[in-house]
Amino acid sequence: MPKQQEFTAWNPGLSANLPRELSALETIFQAPNVYTHYDEVQEIASLTGLKPEHLVGFTAKRLVMHELIVRVGANIHIPEAEHEEDLGINFRHIANGILDQHIAPLYDHIEHEFHSLSLSVKREVDRLLSEEVMLDAKVIAPIKKSLWPWGKKKAITPCPLSSEEIQFKAINQLKKTGLALADPLLKAVYKSSYQILGSVASTRGLIGNDQGFMSRIICRHVLNNYGSFVIGKLIEPAIDAAVLAHEYQLIPRVDKPIIISLKGASAAGKSTLRPLLKKTMAQRGIASSLYGIISPDIWRRQLLDYESLGPHYKYSGRFTSNEVNIIDAKLDRYIRRKSQQDQTIPNILVDRFRFDSFSTEQVQKVLHGTYAKYAHIMYMYFVITPPEATVERGWIRGQQRGRYKSVEDFLGHSVEAYQGIPKLIFKWLAHTSPRYEFSFFDNSVAEGQFPLTSVIGNQKGMQVFDPMVFVNIERYQKINIYAQSLAQVYPSSKRMAIANNMTFFNQCLKRFPKVCFSVGQNNDPYLIVRQKTYTLPDPTLFDQQLEDPTLKVLFEQILINRILR
Repeated sequence: MPKQQEFTAWNPGLSANLPRELSALETIFQAPNVYTHYDEVQEIASLTGLKPEHLVGFTAKRLVMHELIVRVGANIHIPEAEHEEDLGINFRHIANGILDQHIAPLYDHIEHEFHSLSLSVKREVDRLLSEEVMLDAKVIAPIKKSLWPWGKKKAITPCPLSSEEIQFKAINQLKKTGLALADPLLKAVYKSSYQILGSVASTRGLIGNDQGFMSRIICRHVLNNYGSFVIGKLIEPAIDAAVLAHEYQLIPRVDKPIIISLKGASAAGKSTLRPLLKKTMAQRGIASSLYGIISPDIWRRQLLDYESLGPHYKYSGRFTSNEVNIIDAKLDRYIRRKSQQDQTIPNILVDRFRFDSFSTEQVQKVLHGTYAKYAHIMYMYFVITPPEATVERGWIRGQQRGRYKSVEDFLGHSVEAYQGIPKLIFKWLAHTSPRYEFSFFDNSVAEGQFPLTSVIGNQKGMQVFDPMVFVNIERYQKINIYAQSLAQVYPSSKRMAIANNMTFFNQCLKRFPKVCFSVGQNNDPYLIVRQKTYTLPDPTLFDQQLEDPTLKVLFEQILINRILR
């Protein structure tokens, strides 16, 4: 075992995959968070193809924690201070105060209600399985008569359905039935049954005949989701009482909500940028008390006592990852319900990296269905940080705050982020509502300094101050995520050449109606590209840019095949 002082950013002392012997320490497996056991969940996962996080059973008290985190994060203003970690400290102070003083006295009542709900869920799941899914083999009803070309009528022999066909047909019907139901409990039972049985059938071909086994899995899923929702409703009066007693400031709903979304790789500097954005928000007339901050990383210490981990402390982030993702999804659903009820949302600053955060499917489902539907303006800030710098920054962050990641994780997140940036840019370019404005920030600056603005834009066009940012976004997608030193991060110079990393930039020049190049936000452009053509408003300044050999190569790539006008 290496000595502590031998660990470095490139040898942090942990692996990307959680060691098997430590897997049971994840918060989704630890008692008293769940009533299921690690070995049982792993066995069921191997049999069904379902992910373990969908098979655990959270206790009522743990679901209280989930719903409390969701409501505090969505509704209560959490003060920020000088240091980045102050947001998390203040969040935990408020959440724990509400939990200990106002919710804890309700635990017996909550446990009783959760037990009653569990019985109701099991009754409905068992009925559904026996009456609608696990049916005896049947045949398609025969067609009694058929008209043949010769005018004769002939009976058609019935075609028997296989067991697989019967079950798949029944499972598909669950979704249609569930959508038509009004009762929330029944709707939840049908939804979970469709999701669980559909996944099992797709993996195994058949769901089998063990009704008790399937019932157990489905019931857990219903209780983790709908049961959590019910518990959330039970604790809302206690949270309201705490708000009044402690004079917590609620985040107001507004007529024209603004959303600020920070996008970037892990340790790219999103959280560091967040306090600096206070000035930007203030310039738009929005005080910090008038917007909510969604930052799932600050929940981790609420879910796990880092100091209890002993020699395994470096895996603290990994131990909480699955549960953080579960709560994050609940937060989105809660905000969606509130937005439908209020027909608006508050101003929100979203600071999170999620594995699906750059997925166009997830954008459609979550952003369009919840945030963007009611937003007046969306500001999206892309934090561009060299991948090797995230490794160094992440190591320092780990030493300061106790949350470490492997080198592979940092580099892998970088690739995912830089592959996702073009998808998001072009996704929103196609929408006229909400108004979409974005910025690329070069965060290769000293800590505490505001990143350099490389690009600003909206659906109508872009203003570019550092054109190399587009090349770098493409270059950073090609790194070696298994690198064990700085020298191993980047591929050959040929693959890194400007000419081989122009795809994203060329797509921007083709899709945006107008792209202006200038040396600063308040300066006139020296080059304007309008898709297939370009103009030089300031040839002298443009020639000055060409004195930089790198920019000369870049502009040659940009202007090739365009006609000077």
